Amino acid sequence: MDYATGRGVNFSFTGFAPGSDPLTQFNAYKYEECLHSCMVLVYLFTPKEHQYQYLADDGLLHELIHLINGIDICTHNSPDNIRQQIKDLMCAYEEFKTKEIEPIQSFAD
Repeated sequence: MDYATGRGVNFSFTGFAPGSDPLTQFNAYKYEECLHSCMVLVYLFTPKEHQYQYLADDGLLHELIHLINGIDICTHNSPDNIRQQIKDLMCAYEEFKTKEIEPIQSFAD
């Protein structure tokens, strides 16, 4: 799938190689790789009006940065909660793969 960033730079996303999806990366404590993968999924498959939730103080991307830097995650979060957020994010990606829906961010705004 080809897409453009808000700056007009073109990229291609062909999916994840076996074993390199964000959930597998998280479970292997590869938080940097997980963060990168999740950022792509948030950009491509999350409506803009909902993207902020991933940046919030208890949001998925924010918490992954905590884990990367060895900082405690928010007290009301847990690894299981973060894992579930990744699973929820991957649902849109799985729908895209199976139904060939269009990504949310297919063109530069």
